[in-house]
Amino acid sequence: MDSILRVLLLRTALPVAAIAVAFAVAHVRGADVRTLFALRPPSARAALGWLLFWAAWVAAVEVAARALGVAAPAPWVGRGAALLAAIAVGMVLAAPALEELVFRGALVSRLQPRLGTAATVLATAALFSAVHVQYGLPELGLLFLDGVVLALARVRTGSVLLPFAMHAAGNLVAFVQRAAG
Repeated sequence: MDSILRVLLLRTALPVAAIAVAFAVAHVRGADVRTLFALRPPSARAALGWLLFWAAWVAAVEVAARALGVAAPAPWVGRGAALLAAIAVGMVLAAPALEELVFRGALVSRLQPRLGTAATVLATAALFSAVHVQYGLPELGLLFLDGVVLALARVRTGSVLLPFAMHAAGNLVAFVQRAAG
């Protein structure tokens, strides 16, 4: 299979299909999809504050990762523009959309009333890092901390849209780093 098509299928089509299935199942079960997935805009003030915090957070994590000896991911050299565009769509849009709808959307909505805020934040962060099996232990620790920050943004604002924007921005930075080589 052509590498561009494979990337589009794995990084974009599968997450989009999973999102469609999640919405369909929620709808069939009679759930209010907007409430379950926290699809409400945050206030402009909260969004600006969290996005500024996220920018500082991403920069601090980069510095900490290098100080801890976490190697930068290998650059994507020799990949054509079409393949990089396909990777970007999946990495910057599709994957963060799916992960945020699941971890900070539905799971926070379901777990917070049962477990309370602190346990929900920690549980969803742990699950978020656990699904990233392609990374080593130091990276998983950093992903856990990212999950905590994203979950706190969701809990504090009541919106999954803000963690999605934060997650997409973080993935965009990682994409640009690897694509630029």
